[in-house]
Amino acid sequence: MIEKPPLNMTFVDTRGLFSLSDKINIEVVEVPEINNKMIVLRDLFKYPEDIREYIERSVAPIWKPTENTRNFIDYVDCRHRHTLVGQGLQELHDTIILTIKNEFNVDINYPPDNLEFITNIFQDLIPREESFIGRGTPHVDATSPHKGFSALTPFNYLPEEGRSWTSFYELKEYGSAKGKDPAKFLSENNLYETGENYYTNNMDLYWSELSSIEHEFNCTIIMPTEVYHAAKHKGFKESPRINLVSFFNYYDG
Repeated sequence: MIEKPPLNMTFVDTRGLFSLSDKINIEVVEVPEINNKMIVLRDLFKYPEDIREYIERSVAPIWKPTENTRNFIDYVDCRHRHTLVGQGLQELHDTIILTIKNEFNVDINYPPDNLEFITNIFQDLIPREESFIGRGTPHVDATSPHKGFSALTPFNYLPEEGRSWTSFYELKEYGSAKGKDPAKFLSENNLYETGENYYTNNMDLYWSELSSIEHEFNCTIIMPTEVYHAAKHKGFKESPRINLVSFFNYYDG
């Protein structure tokens, strides 16, 4: 009989882990450069340090493992995607949907199909100049006929681990900061994210950065999915950038 090694598995009781704080502060941030606004929910979770520990103890698979990717060579770009039913995510989603209704006067008619816990994990693996600020590829999170909102919650201890922002852009070819899906233009000009380089080459030839919102620990940013946006960060060499993300769509027909 073959002797099997001991099972190396971590068991976590997540009941109550995603409870919301009773100190949530809703802030409206006007972004006139893109003729829109963002919503910030400060102090969203009651136990953010425990959520961070849960993320750190969970295996995060590689994201976009394309043929020529430099993922796991120059950088690490990974995602968690856990379906967690009856463990607080419903309260989280209901709160975000109600906030969208109150602040944008929009009814979310396509809520997430599953109560998923989705993360966005990034870490640099190669040396960078101390002054280096990396910028990802601008994109939209939903295209017509669907519109919607993205919700992003950082779980980094900032700024000691690094600094990060969500930046908003105008695509020079379109003269616009939102609406039209840039995927076709990016593909035709070999600018589409392939994984060969996490950061966008010749960024300023095609994009104008209009504004940005700096991330804060346990502060959720809610923004329309139709605006051109991208991650921007500095640091994250010794520990990864950790964000929780959710998407809420509605039919614009």
